[in-house]
Amino acid sequence: FRQYGLNLSNLVFMQVESPLRDNDFFIKKVCLSAKNKSKIIVGNINTYRDYSWITEIVKVIILASNLKLNLNAYSTVWGNRILSRVSGSGEDAVRFVYEGVEQTHQGIEAELTWYPSSQLKIRGMASLGDHKYTKNFNGQGFNLDNNAPNNQTSTLYMDGVSIGDHAQTILYLGADYRLTYNLSVDLDLQSFDNLYGQFGPLDSEFSSANNRGAITLPSYSIVDIGATYRTTFMGMNTRVRLNINNLFDEEYLSQSQTNIHNDGGRSWNGVNVENLVYFGKGTTWNLGATFRF
Repeated sequence: FRQYGLNLSNLVFMQVESPLRDNDFFIKKVCLSAKNKSKIIVGNINTYRDYSWITEIVKVIILASNLKLNLNAYSTVWGNRILSRVSGSGEDAVRFVYEGVEQTHQGIEAELTWYPSSQLKIRGMASLGDHKYTKNFNGQGFNLDNNAPNNQTSTLYMDGVSIGDHAQTILYLGADYRLTYNLSVDLDLQSFDNLYGQFGPLDSEFSSANNRGAITLPSYSIVDIGATYRTTFMGMNTRVRLNINNLFDEEYLSQSQTNIHNDGGRSWNGVNVENLVYFGKGTTWNLGATFRF
């Protein structure tokens, strides 16, 4: 396979030893016995066995494959939806039924894992989406009193309207660095863009061919940091983890439940303040410990 440029490796590991092994494993038991000057009973001491040290194993894994890249493309249609609404009142009330309402979701996604060294790990991700309605939808009118079809029609002008309630462009870059065998730190940067307000296709905005589509929320980026310390406590393997999220206390809108456009009134970063929005969390932190027994 290598003649075609493929980097293929087979890794075969023998007995793997690590300081994180439980105390009843042989080498750990021998080391503790020597430290405490206590006696242990073993079996056949003439037995030969190879042991591998975990740090050396990790270095071999990194050298064998220090770069991984996954790239995916997708294109899906969410269709076969039926919507209806009532227009008018009294004897003039008409129910309009829209069939075949659909959305198109397409884009590319990439994931990266890179080990520049045995101490540093780089992680990356990019998701570039284009999620929208790709055509207008015509509705048939029905009399509200007897549900009989009439000659009235109505159109939902949805062609090119972007789907709301999620960021369509997401970028991520993270780094993990092992300062010592027991201590590592990490840094994560996330960026969100092409985020639109939530709406319903039956909203009055889309009764006109000259509609303004979905409102656009401001893009934002947040930084998270963390640290991990591995040790033993009362004979148990212990992991202590510290997280600080949104380190710089970025103020941002995570979503909007409404789709009210800005017509020159009061606004926050270009978003009409009459919208029902949710702000993202400010700086938060947590500290926890995990014990294995």
